[in-house]
Amino acid sequence: MISEARVETDRSGDYLRQLCQHVSEAAHAHSRMRAHVEFFDDRGVISLGSARCTLRAEPGVLTLIAEATD
Repeated sequence: MISEARVETDRSGDYLRQLCQHVSEAAHAHSRMRAHVEFFDDRGVISLGSARCTLRAEPGVLTLIAEATD
């Protein structure tokens, strides 16, 4: 299963970093939350077991692609 969202914003890089940092902090605070987060200025990946969300920041748009096996 794959779902894609495109969010128009002038702050795509800021929102990418903020979302990735939030998930990373939540995973560290809650040991049962199995999340792995990697991000850079213009891209990121949030892995949750067999599911993942790929984020891409481009001028004027933040793209999120969620993928899961079930």
